Amino acid sequence: MPAYDIAKIVVFGFLFVLGLIMTVFPKKCTREDLREDPTQVAKLRKGGIVMMICGALLIVMTILM
Repeated sequence: MPAYDIAKIVVFGFLFVLGLIMTVFPKKCTREDLREDPTQVAKLRKGGIVMMICGALLIVMTILM
């Protein structure tokens, strides 16, 4: 596997981990003045789920291609 493929997997892995952190700890990732707003916390959690899915799909696509 070439070095640029490994670099892509590392970057996509970081995307996956960032999405995981946003999903598990949405209040910690929300801006301090918006932490008590449930709609902002829910929006951030949804964004984290999307980032996790995209990261996982990109890793799988990189490995298969």
